[in-house]
Amino acid sequence: MLKKEDQLEILRQFRQAGSEKVNFAGGEPFLFSQRLGELVKASKESFGFPSVSIITNGSIVKPEWFEKYGKYLDILGVSCDSIQPKVNFCHGRNNNSKYLPIEQSKKIEVLSKICHQQGILFKINTVVTQLNKNEILADFINRLNICRWKVFQILEIKNENGGKQLQPLLISPKEFERYIQRNSFRLHPSKKKILVKESNEMMQNSYILVDEFGRLLDVSTGSKLPTHSIIKVGLNKALEELGSGFDMDMFYKRGGYYQWQKNTQ
Repeated sequence: MLKKEDQLEILRQFRQAGSEKVNFAGGEPFLFSQRLGELVKASKESFGFPSVSIITNGSIVKPEWFEKYGKYLDILGVSCDSIQPKVNFCHGRNNNSKYLPIEQSKKIEVLSKICHQQGILFKINTVVTQLNKNEILADFINRLNICRWKVFQILEIKNENGGKQLQPLLISPKEFERYIQRNSFRLHPSKKKILVKESNEMMQNSYILVDEFGRLLDVSTGSKLPTHSIIKVGLNKALEELGSGFDMDMFYKRGGYYQWQKNTQ
């Protein structure tokens, strides 16, 4: 939604303020693969971010992208709630009823191998709902060359995903914890430490989110409340408006600081 020069200006202001990591998410960022590549390159080469990452569903990522921009990327994260097609369809991950689970798992395994070849750290993000709360995804995770498996409790956000459609998907903290325990037990001993859980409490104000208009988003009250655009008022003013919408202590508590640079040696 913003011009490239405005996007670059936002990145510049964050880096000037001391930010060390920038993550491009969505929606699906690879829908704009060329612009995404340009921003990833600028983040690393022009602004010197120590860590640059992307979150994608992996469905339209092409190997050629890595040939051009892979050297500027530290982490690729892929959203994978399940390898069962019905779960993914109901989660809105894919609108094709003929979607086969083997296709998704193979796509993710290919991306994992590409990242391994280029020294890019690879991680998986999983959202747990009533539909997949009893699933054992750890068996699939064990097959991947992965540095981190982030598991989220489904979070209701007013005016975005809330309402009658979401209610049947919500799970309790106890149900979320049981999912964590079952899957942790099935992880290979060498992978036990990669599982990172994020409850609703940990998620709500432990991220600094920038939307497509360059506004910071306060999610701490259960809805996304925007500040003025960084382009109009500057980062410092926008952060003042955000106020308690970001909690540094909660950021550390959820394990937000970890090995987030690829090995360039």
